[in-house]
Amino acid sequence: MNLKLQQERERERTELIDKIYHLLHSERKYQGKIIYPETTQEANFVIDYSGMFLDKTAFMIVGDNLEYIQGILASNLGLYYYRTFSQGCILGDKGFQYNKHAIQNFPIPKIDSTNKALSDEIINLVEKILKAKEQDKDANTKELESKLDSIVYKLYNLNDEEIAIISG
Repeated sequence: MNLKLQQERERERTELIDKIYHLLHSERKYQGKIIYPETTQEANFVIDYSGMFLDKTAFMIVGDNLEYIQGILASNLGLYYYRTFSQGCILGDKGFQYNKHAIQNFPIPKIDSTNKALSDEIINLVEKILKAKEQDKDANTKELESKLDSIVYKLYNLNDEEIAIISG
């Protein structure tokens, strides 16, 4: 290998190491991520604030308003939407595989002045559910989850007939 090529590769390697170092030691606070499995039987979307690394067939969503996004994706509406419209792989009677494209195309309303109150309620309920599960992983959060479903239905302006279809 000629000396010039070797020096160029060393410069690129050094720049990459510098970038990684600055990312790891930047002032930016880690804001978490939503983790979800590829294969599941229900809407399993979990927020990770610890910086956990993923292994094998789990995926992640990063960005702002994670509690809001998690609340919608993990709701009955989120599960219904995915199973009905995603064209994902169905596995037996209950199982299915999430695919990245369906999750990316999920119609999540942007938070604005028209839905701020509802989005705040979603975030508040998700935080209560997460706190309860953190204190006791077997905590019964069905009542909170039911309230969350109701607020998500309001967010999407669903009527009673549409809710009945989703609730099955």
